[in-house]
Amino acid sequence: MAAKQGDALMICYLLAHGAHPSPVDMNNKTPLDYSTQGSLVHTILEDAQNKVPSLQALTRLAFRRVLRRLNREDMKLLRLPQCLCDYMTFSLL
Repeated sequence: MAAKQGDALMICYLLAHGAHPSPVDMNNKTPLDYSTQGSLVHTILEDAQNKVPSLQALTRLAFRRVLRRLNREDMKLLRLPQCLCDYMTFSLL
């Protein structure tokens, strides 16, 4: 949807939060197929397809999945600094 609308900011946000850059829809098309060649959206999606996620990014995503299952009270029991919780949950990018 973001690629169809040419929304580069939303695409960056989705990719930063772990979205796959080339999912296939029911028409067997990817976001790249819906973007205009040479546009910022097209460039962002092409770059994202050619990148291997860093270990740091993968760790953040895995940690976030675990944190998502915890309620706020359980999270407090971890006694993590707030800045670390913010970083790991993508509150701060």
